[in-house]
Amino acid sequence: MLHIITGNGKGKTTSAIGMAVRACGCGMKVHFVQLLKGMPTGEIKPLKQLGIKVFRLEEITDFNYSAVSDLKGKNKELILSAVDNCDMLIIDEALSAIDMGFLEHDFTLELANSFDGELVLTGRNASAILKNAGDYVNEIKEIKHPYNYGTDARRGIEY
Repeated sequence: MLHIITGNGKGKTTSAIGMAVRACGCGMKVHFVQLLKGMPTGEIKPLKQLGIKVFRLEEITDFNYSAVSDLKGKNKELILSAVDNCDMLIIDEALSAIDMGFLEHDFTLELANSFDGELVLTGRNASAILKNAGDYVNEIKEIKHPYNYGTDARRGIEY
C-alpha cells in the first residue's frame, strides 16, 4: 500500500520513523531512503542499530545542490538501490524533492504502482495525483512552531 505523509507541520519524518520501528519490530525488512538531508540527523544511528538499512546522499548538505538534473539522477539511483528485498520502503522527503524538481514525479508514481510492499512517501506539497493514488494519506498541519518566533532548529528535536 502507498502511504503519503505530507503537510507543512513538524512530524512527517518522525511519523515515518515510527512506522519503520513498528514494522521492524514485527519482523518486516525496512529500507529508509532519506533525500534532501545530508547533514547528520539523530535518527540514523538508532535506525541502523535496529537493522533498518539507511540510504542517503551524504555529500548533500544545507541545500547546496549541484545541477538539478545531476541530483535527479542521484536521487533516482539511490531509490533504485533501496527497492529490492524489503517489505517497507520509506522515502523521506520524496514529496518535497518532487516539488523542488529534484525527483521525477512520474518515476515516483510508477514506483508506487509497481512496488510490492508498503511504500511510505513523506514531504511537503504532495501532488493531487499522489494523494489520489495513496491508500493512507495524512496531512500534518502546523498550528504553531518556535521557528516562527526566531528559534533555530534544535538537535534531537528537529534533526
